[in-house]
Amino acid sequence: MDSNLFPKPPGSYVQTFSNLSLDDRWYKHIEMENYLLDEGQAQLVEVDKPFEKCIVDATRRQMKFIRSLPLWPLRGTYWYFVRRRFWHNKLIKEQHEKGMIKLPNELLKSCNQKNLTL
Repeated sequence: MDSNLFPKPPGSYVQTFSNLSLDDRWYKHIEMENYLLDEGQAQLVEVDKPFEKCIVDATRRQMKFIRSLPLWPLRGTYWYFVRRRFWHNKLIKEQHEKGMIKLPNELLKSCNQKNLTL
């Protein structure tokens, strides 16, 4: 559940579940990976760096994003007591359907629209 403690940068996707077997968690992961590929038009990329480096880079990206949010140190209490429970046990698809996240194709579309209006 603590994986949902802090906000994620746009284009980062997280789902956490309690009381599920490892097999069930893997199934949900693959199911939502396919959802992102099919519905979100995401693309798989080959990564040529070690897994540990990927984790460190993702953590740094998230820290930079959090620090960019206004009053981020004060918002930590809300994130801890409310936000993480709100996001827990929700598939990526559910998060999208509830308007909590945008899929990759929607992010790209909104970026292109912003560039057109600048």
